[in-house]
Amino acid sequence: MKKKKKPIQVDIKALRKLLGALSISKKINPHTTAAATLALIFVIGIFASSPQLQNYFKSQPSEAGNALLPGGGSLGGGLVNGTGNLFGPYPWKPQGTLSLVSDYNTFMPAIDGDRIVYSKMIVYGNDDVYLYDSITGITTPICTDIFDQVRPRISNDYIVWIDSRKSGPIYSARDVYLYDINSAVEKNITNYYATSVYRVAISDNYVVFDVNYFGEVWGDIPNELKLYDINTDTTQTLFSFPGDEWVSRIEIDNDKIVVSFHGHSNIKLYDLATNQLTNVYPSIYDQGNADISGNTVVWSEKMDGHTYIYAYNLHIGNKETVYTFKKENNVISPSIDGDLVAWCLPYSAPGEGGVWIKKIFVLPFIINTIHLLDDQPDEFEMPNTVDISKSKIVWTTEYIFEPNYEKHKNFMFILNN
Repeated sequence: MKKKKKPIQVDIKALRKLLGALSISKKINPHTTAAATLALIFVIGIFASSPQLQNYFKSQPSEAGNALLPGGGSLGGGLVNGTGNLFGPYPWKPQGTLSLVSDYNTFMPAIDGDRIVYSKMIVYGNDDVYLYDSITGITTPICTDIFDQVRPRISNDYIVWIDSRKSGPIYSARDVYLYDINSAVEKNITNYYATSVYRVAISDNYVVFDVNYFGEVWGDIPNELKLYDINTDTTQTLFSFPGDEWVSRIEIDNDKIVVSFHGHSNIKLYDLATNQLTNVYPSIYDQGNADISGNTVVWSEKMDGHTYIYAYNLHIGNKETVYTFKKENNVISPSIDGDLVAWCLPYSAPGEGGVWIKKIFVLPFIINTIHLLDDQPDEFEMPNTVDISKSKIVWTTEYIFEPNYEKHKNFMFILNN
C-alpha cells in the first residue's frame, strides 16, 4: 500500500529569522542580494501549499493586490498565481484609530507606553504640565506653577520638564524639574546660577540636558551636556561645546545619546558604555532633529534644495533613505521606535502635508511605502512635534487661523497591528 504523504511543515520562526537576516545585510551586494532573493522565492515556492506559510503571509497587513502586483489574486488561492508572480511577503500597512488627547492651547506631547505628557498654555508665559493615560482616558495635572513649564518628557514613572520659576528680571533662568509619578514629589535637579536649559530627555533612570552659561556672568566659557542619574542623585558632565552653539534636540535610549545642534552639520552620538563622543554619520550638509531607538538613529538633512529623512543602523553600518521632501525645511523632526519611523510634513506641501509613518529596513524586494496617519491637512492646519512609542503615535496639530493660542490640539493614533 502506498504511504500517504505527510503535510509539509514550515518553521515560521526560522522563516522570520531568514527574512530578518536578509533585511539587515551590512553590505548590499547586488549579486548576493539577487541570489538570496531567488533562493527565498525558491523556498517559498516549495512550501507554497503549506497552510502555515499561507497563514504567515496572510497575517501581514497589506495593500498589495491588483494595483501593486501583476496578476492580482489572493493568498487564498496560493502564494503563486497562474502567471507565475509571487505573492508576499506583502508591504506593511498601518491599521488603527485616531483620537483627540487634549483640546485647545496644548503643545509638545511626548509618549512612553500608555502615558502621554504635554504642556498646556493657561495664559501667555504660563504653561503647565499634564499627564494623560491612554487606557483610562484620565488627564492629571502634574505641575500648575504660575511660571512656564514646557517640553515635558516621560519614561516609566518619571516626568521631566524645563521650568522657568527661578527666572528674574535680569536672567531668564531655566531649570530641569523631575517628578515621581508614584510619590507625586517634584525636585529641581539643576538649580545652577545664571544658566539656562533648553532641551531635556529621559530614559529609565537617566536624564540628559544642556547647560548654557550666561556670558554676562561667566564670560566666554563653553556650554555643557550633562547627565543626571536618578538612582544615585548625581550629575556628571558628558562633554562641552562652544558658547555660540546651542542644542536643538536631545534623545536618549538606554546608554546611547544623540544630540542635534542648530546649524551644525554633524549629529553627535555619546555612548555611555564607552564614554565615547562621535559623529553619527559625517556629512558636510546640515543635519538635525535626530532621534534614536536601540541601534538605529533617524534624522533630517538639508541638501541640494531638499530635506531627507535618513535612518542609520549603528551596529551594522547600514543607511536608508526614509523619505525625500522637495523643499528645505528646518522643522521636519522624525521620531523612531523599533522599526517604525513617524514624521510630520508642513501644510504648505500639497499632497504631502500631514503625519506619516514607515517601517524601515525591510527586505529589498518588498514594496515599502509611507502611510498617512491623519486626514490630509488643508491650508488651515499644520502638524508638528510627533512622538512614537510602540503602537502609539502622538502629535500636535496647529490650526493657524484660530484666535490666540487655541489653535493647538494633541492627537493620538493607535496601531492595532
